[in-house]
Amino acid sequence: TLKMLVCICLSGIAMALLRNNGIYVILPTLIASGIYLKNVERKRILTSLAIVFVVYELVVKAIYPAMGIGKTSIAETIGFMFQATARYVQEYPDEVTDYEKEVLIQNFQHMDTFQNYDPRIVDPVKIYYNHTDFGSYVKIWLNMFLKHPTVYVESYLNSSYGYMAPVSTDIGAYVMLSEYDPYLKDLGISHIDNGNLNYIAVWLWHLSTGLPVLKYLASPGLYTWLSLIALWLFAKNKRSVGVILLIPNIINILVCTASPLADAMRYALPAVAVMPLIIGWLYLLQTPKQDI
Repeated sequence: TLKMLVCICLSGIAMALLRNNGIYVILPTLIASGIYLKNVERKRILTSLAIVFVVYELVVKAIYPAMGIGKTSIAETIGFMFQATARYVQEYPDEVTDYEKEVLIQNFQHMDTFQNYDPRIVDPVKIYYNHTDFGSYVKIWLNMFLKHPTVYVESYLNSSYGYMAPVSTDIGAYVMLSEYDPYLKDLGISHIDNGNLNYIAVWLWHLSTGLPVLKYLASPGLYTWLSLIALWLFAKNKRSVGVILLIPNIINILVCTASPLADAMRYALPAVAVMPLIIGWLYLLQTPKQDI
């Protein structure tokens, strides 16, 4: 129906504009839905796909620049590459050639930048990237990978372990009573003094990450495994529509593994939010004569 088309378009546009990398979630989902559906429904899905893409491109490439809003730095997307480089430089400093040093200095200001390497956080290295010669950087990045591929694997696992296994807890909110980092204060960011509400928020923080069972609900890795289990069950029962519904979750998890933090719940929140619905669908799957 027209109403459903409008709902899909509005939700798709909202996802693309309000969630960083949201466009890479909605487009594959709509494409897969178009392949699955037939006749009129397929036409509606493909129409919504075109509308979402056109509106997104119009806003990002025309409206935002007109408002003085710049593009997101590519460093936000490829930080995992910088992590691998930093780990390589630290573990094999004698194997970094003069040419490789020259390219790295051009792109990261100086070699000392890579001494800031933190296995769990991308920012200490990422913030120094200046886009001077990305093409040459990619070439040496690949060359280093061919020489010591395990360094890259280790770097990736260290910077994404929290999304791969329920071994770390986080509630994804900055509610602690201590002061913000100095650079945040310089931006004018400060805690709002809500009296006892601040203490209640901190108390809930500690409860959610400390109680024996509840703490696992605050673990991003839990929702990765729940998504994979759901994907397996839908595929096993030949429920293609269920697999399509899980596309946003899978893409969100993949994006999380390339995110700046190794275990931040706020990056995994889309997968967390829909998990009760996915579990409900799995329940219906086990109910006889349910068309889902």
